[in-house]
Amino acid sequence: NYEIGDIGSQARSVVESTFRLVTPYGFTKHASEDKFTDSKLLGMVLHAPIGGDIVSQWNGVIVATYDDLSSGAQTIKIYHGNSTYTIYSHVYPVNGIYIGAVVSTGEVIAVAADTSKAEPDKPNHILYQIKLNGEFINPLTIYGSRGKQIYEKWLTSTSYDNVVEEGELY
Repeated sequence: NYEIGDIGSQARSVVESTFRLVTPYGFTKHASEDKFTDSKLLGMVLHAPIGGDIVSQWNGVIVATYDDLSSGAQTIKIYHGNSTYTIYSHVYPVNGIYIGAVVSTGEVIAVAADTSKAEPDKPNHILYQIKLNGEFINPLTIYGSRGKQIYEKWLTSTSYDNVVEEGELY
């Protein structure tokens, strides 16, 4: 078991030095479409400058790294104990990040890839996901009231309606 550390207002951004939501969990509508799509985003998209440091949310062990076909980069999956995983996509692992490596809260695990060719309509970004007991959860929920404020700020800065399904947080 690993100690995952602080949650709520003390949870950290996994993109070093910034926390800007590009697309929230549950999002099902694209900027060029007037209607909702059938697929739902099972994580949140965070702005990340090309080459920007990506850090581990909590202590854990790397359990998978694999090719990320949408960006041409990689995805890193970390196990934190108690059936909790974090997944970081559109990244390049740094030296020392391999399957079986133990990482600490806030440790740099990767740098952000260039996503401009795959998704030119969005700022450069990573996809950050949390899986708990085999189910994806809204990553903003770990930030408590701060997460709700971030989501509400995103809502007021876009023309989209509330994108989270009924019964889900935020």
